[in-house]
Amino acid sequence: VTSTAAELNILDGVTSTAAELNILDGVTSTAAELNILDAVSRGSLIYGNASAVTAILTKGTADQVLTSDGTDIAWADAGGGGAWTYISTTNASTSATVTIGVDSTYDDYMILVTGYLGSGGDEPRIRLNVGGEIRTDDKYRFYSTTSNRDGSGAFSAIYSDPLETYMRWAQEVASSTNDGSQLMLYVYDVNDTARQKRVGFQYAAHQSGTLYRGNGDGLYDGTSTGALTQVQFYQSSGTIAAGKFKLYGLQKS
Repeated sequence: VTSTAAELNILDGVTSTAAELNILDGVTSTAAELNILDAVSRGSLIYGNASAVTAILTKGTADQVLTSDGTDIAWADAGGGGAWTYISTTNASTSATVTIGVDSTYDDYMILVTGYLGSGGDEPRIRLNVGGEIRTDDKYRFYSTTSNRDGSGAFSAIYSDPLETYMRWAQEVASSTNDGSQLMLYVYDVNDTARQKRVGFQYAAHQSGTLYRGNGDGLYDGTSTGALTQVQFYQSSGTIAAGKFKLYGLQKS
């Protein structure tokens, strides 16, 4: 025993009652159960298992919560009642394309883009991976509205007719490092293989020193209705000079 005098003095003057001391009477713990106390790993819990035996529940993963089924306890991912769950961040820097992958974990995703700059200030575009490949055929439809921030300009609408080989979310974006355009892109029903893949978006974009805002939607209208697994961003010319792309998934229930 290596207890110090101060630690041993903690016992001095203890006033436990007979009832409290009697809690130890009749204890039937085995050596194995008592040994569970030895070097319990950080973040783990001691609990009674289905056999009424002392056991250890090892720590969960990041952001998990302790749950109960009414009988036993376990770690589980936090349910959000439909909340968005952060997944990843991708940073662009003189990038020809930025490709964000999604999977079957969620049905719906959001990509939040901030500080987006185009090297030439040209048109920002989107393509989708449907059925296992980035689709570049002329099967995209999109509708977008734009207005000046101060309301001085009337809303103007852009509609892809005839169909295009891409979707456009703004007419052009800033190239100056003092500016930066923003986009919220919603990707719906990525696992639905019976319908065309659809996106919706809201944005604020700099064009030649003026801030514009708008919203719109688009879809891939091709014959392939396979799962949507990627969203690809690129410029009509030049590169994506900068931008932060954050991916979120919407809880299914």
